[in-house]
Amino acid sequence: FDDAQDAFERDLKEFKTDKALFTKATKTLDSKPPNKVSAREKQKHAAKKARLEEKSTSLESRRLEQLAARSRLTEERQRLEEEKNQAGLRIAKLTLERRSAQASTATAVSGEL
Repeated sequence: FDDAQDAFERDLKEFKTDKALFTKATKTLDSKPPNKVSAREKQKHAAKKARLEEKSTSLESRRLEQLAARSRLTEERQRLEEEKNQAGLRIAKLTLERRSAQASTATAVSGEL
């Protein structure tokens, strides 16, 4: 789980860097007169935008998967804690029953003497 989190954070950082570069490229492109921007530049820019949107969607999907995994882990921990508590209560009850039985036996034996 930690490896997946590290990979996600690394990819998110890379995405933010790419987005900043894209924003800068957009500003540069927008500052040029429309007749000075070639069709190739527009096409390359549109392709970069599409890749960024794809990365964004992928990162969001991974983030949601991690949230679900974290939620499942939390639920599992709670379930295990509850089982541990129930087992502790059963052990305590059995211990009390055993001590009570021993006390009853001791009382019965001392009554026979």
